[in-house]
Amino acid sequence: MQKGGNILGAQKKAFKRLTEWECWPVIRDHYAAKDMTTIDPYHHIRDLLEERHIHWGRAV
Repeated sequence: MQKGGNILGAQKKAFKRLTEWECWPVIRDHYAAKDMTTIDPYHHIRDLLEERHIHWGRAV
C-alpha cells in the first residue's frame, strides 16, 4: 500500500471524528465567522497532516 493512501485515510478519519466531537459546533462557527466553508476545516487538517508528514517523515 502506498503511503499517500494511509495519509488520506488518516485525514478522513480525523475529520469524521472532529465532526462527531461535542465541540464541533464551536469549531464550525469559528470557520464560518471567517467566511470559510464547512470544507475549510478539512483542508486545514489535511495541510497540517501533510506538513507533519513532510517535516518528520511520518504522520502520527
